Amino acid sequence: IHVPKGPPPEDFSLEVSNTTTGLLRRDSFFRAGGKWSLPELPAGRYKIRVRSGSATAESEAVVREGEDTTDVSIELTPNVLVRGSVIDQAGAPLAGVQVLMRPTQGGPSAPLDATRRHVTDTLGRFELADVPTGDIEIVLVVQGAGGNGADKTTKVRMHLPSTNLQIELEPIRLPQGGP
Repeated sequence: IHVPKGPPPEDFSLEVSNTTTGLLRRDSFFRAGGKWSLPELPAGRYKIRVRSGSATAESEAVVREGEDTTDVSIELTPNVLVRGSVIDQAGAPLAGVQVLMRPTQGGPSAPLDATRRHVTDTLGRFELADVPTGDIEIVLVVQGAGGNGADKTTKVRMHLPSTNLQIELEPIRLPQGGP
């Protein structure tokens, strides 16, 4: 595990999963100099997720029967701060929309804070910290906007680059009939 232009992380957690077999292994490493191992994994294709502080990474590796897999190198990218707004079809801001962001390939959503900045204000603005970069899914939830008072959910996919630590999104326009 390495960080661009910096020393390896002092501590990190690792999750290795095989979606075909359902196998999932997790481990944490401290002062390992970025080195890690998970002995006795059965042969197969594995997705690897790494988290260290506010940096994450995903990779894949193939483990072959009777062989050591030693060439897996993973570069952590810092999570980012994302700001944006939610508007209706006419371009008017929408207040009270809950905004969640998560990787499209699975993994944890960006954490929500007690100040509720992930809920749009009267100008339709929101802010989420510690968002993983790469392909993400934005989930917009309006409470009670669906039939019979149920919540209405809209999903939008996009790619967040890791080139900036703060990202300002273009306004997210809800589709016709959205919340």
